[in-house]
Amino acid sequence: MSQEPKNNEEGFMYKLASFIVDKRNLIFLIVAIGLVFSAFSRNWVQVENQLSAYLPKDSETYKGLHLMEDEFITFGTAKIMLVNVTYDEAQAVSERLEAVDGVQSVTFDDTKEHYTNASALYNITFDYSETDDMCETVMERVEDELSGYDMYVSATFGDTASKTLAQEIGVIVIIVAIVVVSVLILTSQTYAEVPVLLITFIAAALLNMGTNFLLGTISFVSNSVTIVLQLALSVDYAIIFCNRYKEEHEKLPIREAVIVALSKAVPEICGSSLTTIGGLVAMLFMEFRLGFDLGVCLIKSIFFSLFAVFFLMPGLLMLFGKKIDATRHKNFVPKIPFVGRFAYATKKIIPPIFLVVIIVAMLFANNCPYVYGFSYLETTKHSDLKQIAQTTAGFTGADLENLMNEAAIAAARKGHVFICQKDIKNAFIKVGIGAEKKSKVISEKEKRITAYHEAGHAILFHVLPDMEPVYTISIIPTGMGAAGYTMPLPENDEIFNTKGKMLQDITTLLGGRVAEELIFGDITTGASNDIKRATSEARAMVTKYGMSDKIGLISYGDDDDEVFIGRDLAHTRGYSEDVAKAIDSELHSIIEECHDNAKKIISEHMEVLHGCAKLLLEKEKVHRDEFEALFTMEKSGESNESI
Repeated sequence: MSQEPKNNEEGFMYKLASFIVDKRNLIFLIVAIGLVFSAFSRNWVQVENQLSAYLPKDSETYKGLHLMEDEFITFGTAKIMLVNVTYDEAQAVSERLEAVDGVQSVTFDDTKEHYTNASALYNITFDYSETDDMCETVMERVEDELSGYDMYVSATFGDTASKTLAQEIGVIVIIVAIVVVSVLILTSQTYAEVPVLLITFIAAALLNMGTNFLLGTISFVSNSVTIVLQLALSVDYAIIFCNRYKEEHEKLPIREAVIVALSKAVPEICGSSLTTIGGLVAMLFMEFRLGFDLGVCLIKSIFFSLFAVFFLMPGLLMLFGKKIDATRHKNFVPKIPFVGRFAYATKKIIPPIFLVVIIVAMLFANNCPYVYGFSYLETTKHSDLKQIAQTTAGFTGADLENLMNEAAIAAARKGHVFICQKDIKNAFIKVGIGAEKKSKVISEKEKRITAYHEAGHAILFHVLPDMEPVYTISIIPTGMGAAGYTMPLPENDEIFNTKGKMLQDITTLLGGRVAEELIFGDITTGASNDIKRATSEARAMVTKYGMSDKIGLISYGDDDDEVFIGRDLAHTRGYSEDVAKAIDSELHSIIEECHDNAKKIISEHMEVLHGCAKLLLEKEKVHRDEFEALFTMEKSGESNESI
């Protein structure tokens, strides 16, 4: 019943197949040793959990990420949501979290961003870099503190992406296994061929995973998804060989059928695999090196699939041959000849339809939004580098480092991928003025006073020729005790200061007090710091810089203070009482002159004062464009009541 080879090529394949079949016990032993080894070696593989590591070394993103890692510290952050808690309980939890060792800060307030529908969201910043293992230790302390609550956690540190993917792949593998077994049972002609195919698949997958360590470091994507892709790519090989065996076994005994089937299947399966390998080789040349990593792992998986089909499966067919014969069953898949008749009848219609569908699909594919993480991200606006440079005029290297650290923390808290202009602006406010305290309760009366106070400063910044343009006006209290602030935008680094510029500085400082006088007919303590700074600058003009005609070009100031705690008590004055009176008189004259000038200017722009205060009460913050628009409307005669 055996068939003799007809030529040398067929003779070689037949002899090779005969050798594999006859040495099946040795092959079983080798595979068994390999599987035992793989059970241990699969844990030796080094996994890279950062996809950014596979970016091209010369790409701007790669350089930027590594520059930030070298120059800045990105602290670990986490978002924790508790459900079914009252606000008072949530506030108490916030205080407990702040007391946890290793927690730098906890952001929580009564806004909808942090508390809504009996759920509380905490933004936690840790004392350690997000690459430091201590973040996970502190996170465990936080979770212990919150034990008993229903909570959800999202953190910027640890291997969240790889762990999530590994969990999902575990579920997917189970689903795939159920689907494959079901399909094999339904499409097979015997029950016993199903374990043959499954053992072949499993052995190939385990051998591939057990040799991943030979590649050095692989990505968590390759380490997780290769097993599923390997099954998808190699399932055809085993089915081709199995079907070939069943065809040959109809006229040959088991051994001869396996040998002939293997000798005929090897060229067919190798031809099929070469097309797949050719496509994977193309991945090796991707600029994004994850393609190379994934391509190498998949090519290796195909070789192990071929090894399992060509060497292990023949022995399994010999082992299960009689069981395969004994477990034949009827075909569960009904015959559907009408499909073939329909395909033949529409042979000239379907191809053009498919061509149109392909073209449409290509057009839609170009408009497909891609997700590079666990959520859809809006593309960040490019930062205005000129404005950032203006904002940080006069900053030292240490100042800039502190500013960018704060901006990075702010971006991380919001889950941003990039540090954007708004993050830098907020960091500048926090560094220069203090963190905004939005949760602080302020009465409507005090808000109104603050709004007019800051509007008075802003008008003088805008009108006086040597002052910087207004950048932001706010009535949100800050961590340094201010009820609000007016932030100018320096346009140049200044080395020298003129007398005129210093007088304008003092005039601007008095703008808040003047606005209070004009609007409320009363004054508050809110201008105390402004008065202190104005007095200090006026004193420097008179006693240090020789800018007073009455006092003359004599320095009455001294930078050499006595260096001990009681220096104010021991400080000696190097001039007479008459000179002191003359200095005080000159200071009073400068302050009064600037006060009168401030009152005159603000009185001329009352429409802007009211409009700016109204905007501040509505929005709490007014930016440069909105503020300057008030002056444009004033010139055109349009009432600011429409704002």
